[in-house]
Amino acid sequence: MELNLGARRHPPAPGDLEPEWVKNPEAANVDVATAGLTAEKVLALLAELCEGETTYCEWCGAPFPIWPTPPWADHIRSAHADILTIAIRNAMDGLCMSEFTVAKQVYFGQQFIARISMRRRAWQLGVALVGPVRIVPRGVSN
Repeated sequence: MELNLGARRHPPAPGDLEPEWVKNPEAANVDVATAGLTAEKVLALLAELCEGETTYCEWCGAPFPIWPTPPWADHIRSAHADILTIAIRNAMDGLCMSEFTVAKQVYFGQQFIARISMRRRAWQLGVALVGPVRIVPRGVSN
């Protein structure tokens, strides 16, 4: 899938060495360049970054693509509703929607931190925004 992101794409040049932050999420603060993109293009970019990634149902082990989220979120809410609390079922709402929600943003962020393959894809596509690590101690404001 080729996205038209205009000048935002700066893929690595041939021979560029993979940066440390691809394999070490603590080496840098890495985000995905989405500023100026429409919601539709953001969703398409996230789908491209998640392409080929799999997650599994915590209760039965059924495999699902990690993006888009509605297929596996709907599965959990319907196939395992009897073992979910009302709070968990309600919390799943944001993952079942077709729109880009806060729940999806948090979910994607967690997957992006945990998966080398997704950070590598962001680097290869030239959509990784890399900054210094910022650790803010608890109780200290930015």
